[in-house]
Amino acid sequence: MREMERMVAERAAQEAEQQREQAARQVQAILEALRTEYAASLHTEVEEGRLHLRQATENAQDLLSGVLQRHTDRLLSTQKQLSQLQAQLSAANERLERLGKVVQSHRANVQRYEHARRLAIACFALRDRVSASRPFTRELSVLRLAIDEELQQQQTQKQQQETTNSASSASVLAQGLQQLPAEVAATGVCSRAQLEARFAQLLAPCRRAALLPASASASETTVVEEDEKTAHSSSSTTSSSPSVAHQLMASVLSRVLLPMRGLVAGTHAEARLARIEYHLSRGDLHLALIEAEQITGPAAPLLSEWCRDATRLLLVEQILLLAESEARVALDLASPIH
Repeated sequence: MREMERMVAERAAQEAEQQREQAARQVQAILEALRTEYAASLHTEVEEGRLHLRQATENAQDLLSGVLQRHTDRLLSTQKQLSQLQAQLSAANERLERLGKVVQSHRANVQRYEHARRLAIACFALRDRVSASRPFTRELSVLRLAIDEELQQQQTQKQQQETTNSASSASVLAQGLQQLPAEVAATGVCSRAQLEARFAQLLAPCRRAALLPASASASETTVVEEDEKTAHSSSSTTSSSPSVAHQLMASVLSRVLLPMRGLVAGTHAEARLARIEYHLSRGDLHLALIEAEQITGPAAPLLSEWCRDATRLLLVEQILLLAESEARVALDLASPIH
């Protein structure tokens, strides 16, 4: 009985062992199948992951390449725009520099024009006073001031250009103004018409004085001078003469002899008086003055004051010509203000 139970127990144990082994094998087979399935699944997932990663990497590279290309293009465009802006800025700076030079030149031109205008006005005012035989002290002061300004401008231009030119017309004019006596501006000068009228009054006394002998005494000449003063100022003056015969002879001869006319030859007083009259009729006061200054003998003192006044008039006219020429040059160099 016990043997049977033991055998039954052993058989049951063997069957249980077989079942356990069979179950183990089934579990092992299931595990192996699961492992194989998991490995296959894992491999599939890895491959899919690799594929997705490759695609993501390619997409990222494409995206980065596109972004980099866009940024590169934008950077190139920005650099191009910056270069254009720099070129525009350089052009604007050049235009500003040119505009500054134009403005500076315009200011200098305005100053030159204003100075030229003041100089021209001073010349016109001085000529009006001289033509009217009136004092011109104020007008001469204005002209001197304008000439001093012109000399300062020329000196500044020479320093800027570093040139050493010869004396300009303004400096010559300034020297002429310095040589002009103050009394001439205070009293005025005779006009050409007045000088011609005075010479016409002096012509007869000078012709009479020219007929006196060269050895005539000073008192004889004084008598003739008194005749000239009578003709010039219409005031009667009497004087005695130690040689009435000479005077009477000169008076008779001056009435009998025909006076010379035109450009006659000769160095005697009568010929020079004729040439003076001719030059005055032609408006050439300079040549008339040259002839008058060369007259010698008793007729010379009668023309001394006339020569002095003519010299003063010619000096003033020369100054006016230089001043007007300087004003014209200044106006030509300076553009008018619009």
